[in-house]
Amino acid sequence: MIWFDKFFINLCILVTCLFFLHQFFKDRMIKQGDPQYKQIVFGLVMGLLGCLLMHYSLLLAFGAVFDLRMIPIFLAASFAGWPAALVTAVVEAVGRILMFSWSPTTSVAGLVLLVTAIVSGIVVQFVPNNARRWMYMVFMNAIIVSIGSIYAVPNVRLRLLVVLQYTIVLAVASLFTYLLVHHLIRAHEMFVKIRDSAAVDFLTGLNNVRTFDAAINTMLQKNVEHGEALSFLMIDIDHFKKVNDTYGHPAGDEVLKQLSEQLSRVSRSLDVVSRNGGEEFSVILPKCPREYAYQVAERIRSAVERHPFQLPDGQVIGVTISIGLAVSTKEQPLSVDELVHLADEGLYQAKRTGRNRVCEVQSTNA
Repeated sequence: MIWFDKFFINLCILVTCLFFLHQFFKDRMIKQGDPQYKQIVFGLVMGLLGCLLMHYSLLLAFGAVFDLRMIPIFLAASFAGWPAALVTAVVEAVGRILMFSWSPTTSVAGLVLLVTAIVSGIVVQFVPNNARRWMYMVFMNAIIVSIGSIYAVPNVRLRLLVVLQYTIVLAVASLFTYLLVHHLIRAHEMFVKIRDSAAVDFLTGLNNVRTFDAAINTMLQKNVEHGEALSFLMIDIDHFKKVNDTYGHPAGDEVLKQLSEQLSRVSRSLDVVSRNGGEEFSVILPKCPREYAYQVAERIRSAVERHPFQLPDGQVIGVTISIGLAVSTKEQPLSVDELVHLADEGLYQAKRTGRNRVCEVQSTNA
């Protein structure tokens, strides 16, 4: 069966191209409301896909061409709206003329493409459910093709047979395409979710230890290369065990969340805030000399001290933090281990000397 072979080839081309296009567009997903040039580019890409499908189409005896060129129009409309769908239709119409030469049937086919693009854009605009969109687009296209075939296929019986076969094949291909695209998008969303969850702390949303390790190594290396100062704050909640013992672990978790919000709010946009475990946090301060690092640390300490921590049961408590400071400079560069060790020493000194303060232990290296 020649038509089945052509349909299978069209489907294989469609699937292959969708996988490649997904790899390109997955992190820059096209959507309605994007700048118009993006919609036009997406429409051009879909139009070229439609031309490729037409290249492997089945030429019927009465001049009609059988392929899956409507699928790219549906895709363009679904993701980028009617402008992209219209661009796709124009590219396909031009491709139809170039590949099969001009004829009255070609004119009808081009008109069917343009009307389908406009109708698909309208459907996408007014139908919010994606699955219903595809169903309506296939249904409306079947009506448009039926009207267009009145001129292309004069024989009524043959026309009904062709339209029926076309509609069934297009419906099957559209369902397959919708499910495939839906699967690709969902799979990428799950990948991004897993990737992000591996990089952030599940409770606070801050960077976790793995991300912290990568960040401090990278930033300290840049600090050495550019001869810039890099400061590091190690932060610990004072008497956090008492909060857990007195108010319960849910209250302790709420304190951790609110503290994380305060650290993110007070820190600079280029600073890297992390939860290093338990009630211990850290802030990496790139391009930050010692004097300014003290100001940032004091600003953080003061903001936390002033913040009313509201617990799940409605109680409000005060919380303080102790901060250890370490600085790597051009004159006295430190390794990651030395930087973390000195910040730890500063933190312990802050704990020993009364808590709720910022302390620094200078390196003894020359």
